[in-house]
Amino acid sequence: MIRAAARTGDGLIGHPVFTRDWIKNTVNPALQGSKCKLYPYVMTSIADSTEQARAEAKAQIGFYYTTRLYHSILEPLGWVGHGENCANAFRKGDFKGVADAVTDEMVDAIAITGTPDAVRDQLKQWDGLADEVILYPPSIGIAPGRVQENLDAMIDTFAS
Repeated sequence: MIRAAARTGDGLIGHPVFTRDWIKNTVNPALQGSKCKLYPYVMTSIADSTEQARAEAKAQIGFYYTTRLYHSILEPLGWVGHGENCANAFRKGDFKGVADAVTDEMVDAIAITGTPDAVRDQLKQWDGLADEVILYPPSIGIAPGRVQENLDAMIDTFAS
């Protein structure tokens, strides 16, 4: 699909579980020489508690990795087993287990989480990897009011 976008598209929106490694080593080389720009989603969870923000990101990342189709993104980093653990927990109805299968290293490679200052600094890791990023709030297992709170924090943190 990335190659098709490079041949025919003027823009590609990257999946929320694209790691920076995946963008650098797979997406960008496939887009090189094309007019197709990259706009990846960057999972963003902002909270007063870093632990809460990371837990919300883990639940969302784990949800996506219940789908084996996305495990190719994990393969270059040796993380397919974590994706399998997500899928296996999901099949058992163990939603906590889905999130628990996501490591801190995975969160760091995929998402920005924490306080406003922390996520501002973390977003710099995408500099040079994409034309623009789209901030994406986790929502799996999160109360609608908290999702809105996170969206408001994203606007307050990055609007300028």
